[in-house]
Amino acid sequence: AVVRYEWTRDGKRVGTAKRRTKTCRMRSMQPDLAAQMIMIRPGADDQTWNYVFLVTNIGARTARRFNMEIRIGEGRVVTRNVRSLRPNRVYRLDVIDQRCSEAPIQGIVDSDSDVREGNEKNNITSVNCPLL
Repeated sequence: AVVRYEWTRDGKRVGTAKRRTKTCRMRSMQPDLAAQMIMIRPGADDQTWNYVFLVTNIGARTARRFNMEIRIGEGRVVTRNVRSLRPNRVYRLDVIDQRCSEAPIQGIVDSDSDVREGNEKNNITSVNCPLL
């Protein structure tokens, strides 16, 4: 906000000043599901890897009924339906699947936009397939 001051004496202006307040941002009171990271670890054998997708609710309220997807390569999609995730909690989706090739691995949370969030821009993360 900008506040302007004016001082007068006998009807004549004798001084002025202008002050600006600092920007104030209010935190959204909605949930905010954030796709944090995808980790890729060796699987039980040479043909598989364990893909781990982490999602955090960094918002102020519980997120209810949403889905998580991990896309492995060009065709494999694994979806998990999540009932709820409280604020500041992490949900972990583990998938054991064949080794990826060249396509990146993508993690998407709330792909159907079921949760009204404070920020919809942090719902996707991706990582390149590791070199063999």
